[in-house]
Amino acid sequence: MKPVISMNELMARWDLSRAAITKMEQDGLLKRLKLPGVKYSMKNILELEGIDSSDWTHSPFEWRRLQDELARTQKELERCRTFISRLSADMSQFEYEERRDLHEDNEDLRTWARAKT
Repeated sequence: MKPVISMNELMARWDLSRAAITKMEQDGLLKRLKLPGVKYSMKNILELEGIDSSDWTHSPFEWRRLQDELARTQKELERCRTFISRLSADMSQFEYEERRDLHEDNEDLRTWARAKT
């Protein structure tokens, strides 16, 4: 993990404007490092994001593996949601047809009973 992050990287990471990040600096939440360009300590960023320092020990390889696993899990979740949605639609259609058939059967019985009397 990089020890510093640039203003542009932070803007992309947090999906914030330059003005919002500058406001956070003015409010004392962020501290700009005394390096060329606008840089922030990654440690400070992670603390603000609520990431425990014990999580910082992952190697870049481990982070890539975790990101790949997350991407696979998100794809599987989307497949499951699609399946459940289709299953729900099929069940609703089946229930509708069953009720319709039951109603038609009841009508046939009533018609038969009226004809019998």
